[in-house]
Amino acid sequence: MARELPNSTVVALDDVAEELRRRLATVDSTEQSELGPWLEQLLVDHPEKVALVLAPGGTIEGDLVLEEEAIAGDGRPVAAVVTWGNLSITGRLLNEDEDFGPFLIVGGHLKVGDVAKSAAPVIILGDIEAAGVILCDGDNGILHAGGAIRCNALIDNDHDVFAGRGISGRVASEEYGNLRELLVPDVFEDPDDPEDEWPDGALIRQRILGNQPLFKD
Repeated sequence: MARELPNSTVVALDDVAEELRRRLATVDSTEQSELGPWLEQLLVDHPEKVALVLAPGGTIEGDLVLEEEAIAGDGRPVAAVVTWGNLSITGRLLNEDEDFGPFLIVGGHLKVGDVAKSAAPVIILGDIEAAGVILCDGDNGILHAGGAIRCNALIDNDHDVFAGRGISGRVASEEYGNLRELLVPDVFEDPDDPEDEWPDGALIRQRILGNQPLFKD
């Protein structure tokens, strides 16, 4: 069953894209070039869809699930959840679809418990502050923070992760080649094979949801 988000307004994607372009005009060229293709994807790939715009400075109680069927609009499918201010999520930010998920666009800062995402693009123009773990799984989607990412730990499993002001917290990443070194064997398809270097995102997600340890120490 789709969830109604509080204080939300249905808005055309063109209007969201125009406002995001305006805001990106004030940031550095690196961030603009990073987000340009994703902005075009939002418009080109989803012409029949809409955005849900939340009031700035709002709080979502519990989890925000970035799956199309989990977010209620006005009968039309939702391609993006947007706020032009800060956003707090008291629970987790979740997306497990490896091919698609609605955009989350936040013009300010995001505060959240854990993040376990796959293909849903998450674009935060300010900072991301996660009390727990951030999982970015698969080669679709993006996790973008114009500011800093502050978290207990971030797991980058072949994902596109950008933090304009760096990442504060433990990082396990395919870029660093330390996934097998840092993560518990149970998140790998073959826990006993040291040559199995890629963790299973579904297994990591299960452990996040079950509040089980992900790191060896």
